[in-house]
Amino acid sequence: MIDVILRWSHILAATVVVGGFAYARFVLYPATKALGEDEQAKLREGIAANLRPWALTSIVLLVVSGSYNFYQVVTSGVDTAYHMAFGMKFLLALHVFAILFMLSTPPSGDPAKDAKRPRLALGAFISGLMILLLGAYLRTLHS
Repeated sequence: MIDVILRWSHILAATVVVGGFAYARFVLYPATKALGEDEQAKLREGIAANLRPWALTSIVLLVVSGSYNFYQVVTSGVDTAYHMAFGMKFLLALHVFAILFMLSTPPSGDPAKDAKRPRLALGAFISGLMILLLGAYLRTLHS
């Protein structure tokens, strides 16, 4: 039963993170262009404050459930292709965690830095899609 709960929590957290990046990049950031600078700053501060608990919870869930899932698979014996793909997935996950953490901190107030937030969200979204693809590939290697 613990296997099912941890697998479900891993998939749920990944869905929240990747879906959140898609929403931010393709819906939220374009909509904020109609706002003035002061309104954008207030909105970004509110987004960061509301995102922070979701981001930290998702990161913890992904690390805990991912570590458990990895341990279960590795102890059953897998070949080097699994380890190679998992290594890529892990590095991409670190990238997504870093961007998620950066976007959950309040804006710097520097317009040049704050303008990069949509591009960061897009990069993390693409990395998230690659992680999902690698996860599907890894599933075929050990089932």
